[in-house]
Amino acid sequence: MTKDLSIPRDDDLEQTVAAWLAAHPDFFHRHPELVGELTLPHPTHEKTVSLVERQVSLLREQKLELKHKLQHLAQVARGNEQLLERLQKLILDLIDSQDLTSTLDLLETAMRRDFHADAVTVWLFGDAVAGGFVPREQARKVFQRLVEQGKPACGALRADQLAALFGEDTDVTSAALIPLCEGEGSECLGLIAIGSVDPKRYHAEMGTVFLAHLGAVAARVIRARLNHAA
Repeated sequence: MTKDLSIPRDDDLEQTVAAWLAAHPDFFHRHPELVGELTLPHPTHEKTVSLVERQVSLLREQKLELKHKLQHLAQVARGNEQLLERLQKLILDLIDSQDLTSTLDLLETAMRRDFHADAVTVWLFGDAVAGGFVPREQARKVFQRLVEQGKPACGALRADQLAALFGEDTDVTSAALIPLCEGEGSECLGLIAIGSVDPKRYHAEMGTVFLAHLGAVAARVIRARLNHAA
């Protein structure tokens, strides 16, 4: 019977060696002959590669990953720049609008044309349904958090929320909701709902800074139009 003479793996020894090498990064510089003798298993196939080859491979992978990240950041920056330009144009057009009707028409048209919305609904809150206003309490029942917090929200909506905004037979699967508030703590005049048939178009992780700016400016303009009409 042959006795197993293999040396068991010593985790403590491995940790000690790893810590020592980390504390002495010049070790292989002082012992270059070892670099060529060390081999590592290749991450994608069975053959072994030298330490230098493995380091070169890792550097190439890191370079490629960094390149992809930079390309993504550049793409996001270009998208934000274009979005800012469209938002600036919309704000100037809102300021030049003559009355409440033209202001609301402008908002809906711009959302569809410049922001590629599949569906748009603008609600103005009021104490009665007269004049196309939505009773505030009715809106609060369906969108309580949005009305109370006054912050934009994006993502999938409940069935009752979709029906209230876009109708029972809507194809909208994701939406961005923009409260018409001039700032946190201010009264919410209404909301703008932008709907998309793409379930991934609007999601909870997306930024809402531009939406908040749009809501604040639109609220200021709408308040001025309401005061002028009173």
